[in-house]
Amino acid sequence: MKTIFSGLSLSLLLFVGLTACGESELEKQKREFTAKIEESSARIESLEYEVGSSQAQLVTLKAQLDSLTKFEMLLQKKNEQLQQEVKKYRAIAEKRRLLNIELEKAISLLQEEKEADAAKIDRLLTESDSLTAALREQRDITLELTQELDEANKNIERTKAELDQAKNAVRVVVGTENRLKEDGFLETGRRFFRKGYTLVQKPEHDDYKVKILTIGEPLPLNPDQKLKEVIGRTGKLKKGRDYMVGVSEGVPHVIIVNDILKGEAVLVVIE
Repeated sequence: MKTIFSGLSLSLLLFVGLTACGESELEKQKREFTAKIEESSARIESLEYEVGSSQAQLVTLKAQLDSLTKFEMLLQKKNEQLQQEVKKYRAIAEKRRLLNIELEKAISLLQEEKEADAAKIDRLLTESDSLTAALREQRDITLELTQELDEANKNIERTKAELDQAKNAVRVVVGTENRLKEDGFLETGRRFFRKGYTLVQKPEHDDYKVKILTIGEPLPLNPDQKLKEVIGRTGKLKKGRDYMVGVSEGVPHVIIVNDILKGEAVLVVIE
């Protein structure tokens, strides 16, 4: 604001000093000074938007990292639970093994002496059946926990892959100016005498409209589509510095070339 007020004071001094000059020279000085004010204002607006966009990006990244932490905690919990159930399974299996030995001894005694305690054998058989059922139940619990553990591992791998892709790729949405406005991605307006473009909503990573591109990967357009602008979080991107346009086998394409755009969202506006 101090810069703008200083500029206004300087403009008044210049205006008084130039009143003695010819009318054409005065108008020329006024136009040049107005253009400088417009350029300074546009730079200030761009910096303010960039700061706000960076803060929003940090919030999004923190949420993604929190999600990854929750998945890892779930994995640890499921793994501990699985180990406990495996110990139970082994204990029941050992108990059943010892009972089988006792049962075999009782049956051998019956065969040798032609007599045995029938009630004891029935009790042992009943206990054996009960342990068999417990083993089956424990096996089902172990299998279920193993499946849940596998699913938790897959979720963590998917989350890590999405984070890596979000950090190293560019999310691109192609559309006409009106369509991008209707979808809530783009706003336009006049800044002094120039038309301004603003990316107001970043497309989500899993949005069906989003194309995931690496830096240097061509984005083919339809032959009847004519490129109008390429918009990033700071406004219009510069051809040659941020992106390139080419034609391969009659098919036009756009290539994002600026590494600074990794992890960012880009709107490709076509006519």
